[in-house]
Amino acid sequence: MFDNIKLSKEEIEMYKSIDFDKLKNLNIKEVKKEDLVDIRNIDIDVNLPQELKILQFIKMIKNPYFFKVGDVVVNTIYNDTDNKMSIEDYISIKFMN
Repeated sequence: MFDNIKLSKEEIEMYKSIDFDKLKNLNIKEVKKEDLVDIRNIDIDVNLPQELKILQFIKMIKNPYFFKVGDVVVNTIYNDTDNKMSIEDYISIKFMN
C-alpha cells in the first residue's frame, strides 16, 4: 500500500524531528492560543492517498493535538482502536523504515 509513496529526505527529517510526546503532553492551560493554527485555515488535497493526507495535515497544523477553531482551543486524542497505534507510531512505521 505504501510502496508508491516517496518522501523527500527533508520531509522524512521533518517528521522525524517532531516530538509528538511533547506536543501531546502540553498542558492546555499553558498553551498560547496565538501560537496555535486555526483548523479552518487547513486545506488538504483530497486527491492524495490517505497516508499523505495525514502527513499534509500534520505539516500544516503543526501540533495535531492542540489547535484552535476561531477563539476556541481544541485538545484532541488520536486512537486507532483496531491497531492501538498512536499517530507517531503510524508515521514511524509507514514512512521512516
